[in-house]
Order: sequence, then C-alpha cells, then structure tokens
Amino acid sequence: MPSSLLFESQTSRIIKSGLKSLNLIKASSEFTA
Repeated sequence: MPSSLLFESQTSRIIKSGLKSLNLIKASSEFTA
C-alpha cells in the first residue's frame, strides 16, 4: 500500500513539473510574439 502511495506522489510531482514547464513555454512564446 505505501509503495502505491509513493508511486502516486512521484507521478503527481512529475505531472506538476511538466505542466509548469508547459506553462513557462506558453508564457515565453506569448511574450516573444
């Protein structure tokens, strides 16, 4: 059970970092445009 919770936390962390990078790319593209 704890292993699955750890996996979920790692997955959510990766997804959050990915969304953050996507937002940064979108913001930078809008800024340059």
